[in-house]
Amino acid sequence: MADCPFYFTDVFTQGPYSGNQLATLIPTEPLSDSIMQAIAREINFSETSFVTGGSLRRGFDTRIFTPYEEIPFAGHPVLGSAFVVRKAFGLQSSSQVELNLEGGKVPVSFKESGFQFFTRNEVQIAEVEDLAGLTQDLGLQSEDIDSRYPCCRASAGLRFLIIPLVSVAALRRLDSSQLKCQEPVFFFAPADAGMAEHIRARMFAPALGVVEDAATGSASCALGGYLVEYEYFGSTQVTVLIGQGFEMGRPSHIHVAATKNGKHFSIEVGGQVRLVGQGHWVTG
Repeated sequence: MADCPFYFTDVFTQGPYSGNQLATLIPTEPLSDSIMQAIAREINFSETSFVTGGSLRRGFDTRIFTPYEEIPFAGHPVLGSAFVVRKAFGLQSSSQVELNLEGGKVPVSFKESGFQFFTRNEVQIAEVEDLAGLTQDLGLQSEDIDSRYPCCRASAGLRFLIIPLVSVAALRRLDSSQLKCQEPVFFFAPADAGMAEHIRARMFAPALGVVEDAATGSASCALGGYLVEYEYFGSTQVTVLIGQGFEMGRPSHIHVAATKNGKHFSIEVGGQVRLVGQGHWVTG
């Protein structure tokens, strides 16, 4: 019987027990794919990460699992795993660590403010043509969708269907039980006057075992590309605060800075990470 250290963190948190939960394990001996998947299903957070080795020089090998399958990239596991690596490997003096994911290397920088950020320089965006069929699959009324902007499939490492809504009220009316679409869907709307955020958002991915996500860094990264591609705020350069998870009782704040120069994107996504628990996981 073997065990390995584990850490529970809240990512994109606003305070204690908010943001998106992440479990990160650092195995002391190799684990099979099936065991890692079983652990992720047992914990049943939207994602669980495994740091399987590495160093500050070459980066830290990291794998990410939803309760149903392994995925190549996800935002809040990147920030949470980097936070854990920095703590577990005694790297608090380092201002950057790099994670080696299935989807490529991702650098994470740590700011003196306590925030940490990852950067992506490529976003793929394709507009959706069958809007009528899409509206039915999403359980929406046509008037809920902001027709000034296109519905798109966008990816900064993980693909999402991005749906612009007219208001926070329309966002709140979303019902996951009415969702027939099997791909991950990220809905967003302009925040109401008086809200701290610029945008409110919700994400559903039932096919990945995620009924609703409290904070989705990868989707927010893709949304950053969308915002500058279509000049949602009237510019090809934006700095926005996205609020997510409020309907779940897990309020989250995601900071996004995005720029488009010609065909090139630069997108930085970040927030705060808080350690909420640690221990040893029995793996055998």
